[in-house]
Amino acid sequence: MDQTNSPDKLNQTYRLLALCARAEGHPQMYEQLAVQLDRFTAWHELPARAEAHGMAPLLWHHVQKSGISIPAGTQRILKGLYLRHRSLSQAHTRVLIEIISLLNQADIRPLLLKGLALAYQYYPDPALRPATDIDLLVKQDEVSCVRHLLAGVGYRMALPKAGLAYIPKELSTDSPMKDGISIHVEVHHYNPKGRIYDDHSRDQEFEGFEETPYSLTIGGKTILTSAPIRAVQF
Repeated sequence: MDQTNSPDKLNQTYRLLALCARAEGHPQMYEQLAVQLDRFTAWHELPARAEAHGMAPLLWHHVQKSGISIPAGTQRILKGLYLRHRSLSQAHTRVLIEIISLLNQADIRPLLLKGLALAYQYYPDPALRPATDIDLLVKQDEVSCVRHLLAGVGYRMALPKAGLAYIPKELSTDSPMKDGISIHVEVHHYNPKGRIYDDHSRDQEFEGFEETPYSLTIGGKTILTSAPIRAVQF
């Protein structure tokens, strides 16, 4: 009988992932990790479940930092997943720096948002926080220029549907292929005066983004992002 999805194995796996869901470990955490791994039996399905939750690199990191031995097969798969995400992280970083450099030449200084910003703000290795795309925030009156600049260097920009009375808050594009990888980019925009929906309610998604941005140094380049999140633990 296949016990892969048994409640006990699922509970073991999710307790382990929950323990490792932090950017930095500490001695007490690694003591708890040793206890959990000593009792752990769901090795076969662990890598796939960790990967499904974006946790494979972080799990690999904490196991390595703890010095605890795990089954060779599981260790090999987790290491492979980490290396894959490290390669993708490097590709995301390369594309980010290319875009920022291009936009800065036009005096446009976007904010880096979401996954990649968190990876560089909170994690000792950005590969530990997988990102699926690059999210940038620009001002509403910069959207047209950004679109033309990116299209001019080979980005495939999805254009707004004809007849729309407004610019969609999110424009999607894909970077030119390099080494077999194309990176998805989402260009978001905000109107400092606010935007009103059709039902006359305010769109408050980007309120406060005119506050002083936070500077990150990524690949030797200064990248702006929103102020660090103070109340959330990673």
